[in-house]
Amino acid sequence: MVPLFEHEIVTRHAFMSAADFANLIGLAQVTPGPIGFNSATYVGMAQSGFIGSVVASLGVMVPSIVISLIVAIFLRKAADAKWMKLLMKGVRPCVVGIIGAAVIFFAKTALCWQGAVIFAAVVFIRWTWAKLNPIWSLAVSALLGWALFLI
Repeated sequence: MVPLFEHEIVTRHAFMSAADFANLIGLAQVTPGPIGFNSATYVGMAQSGFIGSVVASLGVMVPSIVISLIVAIFLRKAADAKWMKLLMKGVRPCVVGIIGAAVIFFAKTALCWQGAVIFAAVVFIRWTWAKLNPIWSLAVSALLGWALFLI
């Protein structure tokens, strides 16, 4: 979803810059709720105030609920079918590709200086192989980012 949001919000409609969008996604990640809903609320508020945030939030929420209900009804009926199992097996590589696209987008905008690249690699290695608690990774990253911002 992030590349789609970036295209629509930054490139197509120019509601905000790429740097502001990266900040928006970071903020949406740490606030409770789905990233699409949080992003829509933020952009709606920035563009049209409180009413804009309500309309944008409903614009994201209502279609998702309707489509999810329709898909759930269909999947319940077809869950044991062989073609459905094969379809789900084929969807997995697509999901990996979509996640990879989001990683590349953030790498371009967030890793803009050598120190960030090194720090990201260290956190990744510690988190993956040393089983560092992700909460500690986030806390240390936030403190380091704050300290570097003040310099």
